[in-house]
Amino acid sequence: NALGSEDILEQVVGRFDTLSLRQGAAQERSGWQRAEERPSEVATSQVLVPIDYTVLLALRSAVDSDNTEAVRSAVDEANIASPHDLVMAEADMLDDEGQVCGTEWHTVAGRFAWDSANGGRGEDPEKKLSLIEYARRQKAGRVLKLIDIAEHCGAPVLGGGRQRTAEEIESSAGSVQGTMGRMNAELHAHLEGKDGA
Repeated sequence: NALGSEDILEQVVGRFDTLSLRQGAAQERSGWQRAEERPSEVATSQVLVPIDYTVLLALRSAVDSDNTEAVRSAVDEANIASPHDLVMAEADMLDDEGQVCGTEWHTVAGRFAWDSANGGRGEDPEKKLSLIEYARRQKAGRVLKLIDIAEHCGAPVLGGGRQRTAEEIESSAGSVQGTMGRMNAELHAHLEGKDGA
């Protein structure tokens, strides 16, 4: 045993910790290989940006109607830095009587996740789209042209209303972290309940 007689992993990794494994060093992934052998496109991770639900609905409506002025207004109000960011909003789920029965999370494309006492948990990966992905899906030509101008000409068309302060970015990250922590705690409690049954 390369770790010795003690199980070091057991002392470091908790019962509900999540481990992510990635591919290690290999010749095909090294930086010194021939340029023609390198992958041409590098995948980037999406940034989650929580925004107000009413602003998200305005942004969705603006893309659906291919209205560039409404898109600019909603982007400025939500302070979206990039059309590649995954903007999301949390909303209450209501039952037939109008009573809150759970929580749902939306992107500009619609509800992508939900958790309710009646319907359980679920996810719709098809709705997990960034602004640019949704505009492509909706074939919003003018909005796509606006995004293209902003990206390639360096024009402050999108997200140019004001710069986010470090405190706002920290607050935003804390909000997402809190939501994800709450969801994980609920999942762990649910799983522990199943294990005990």
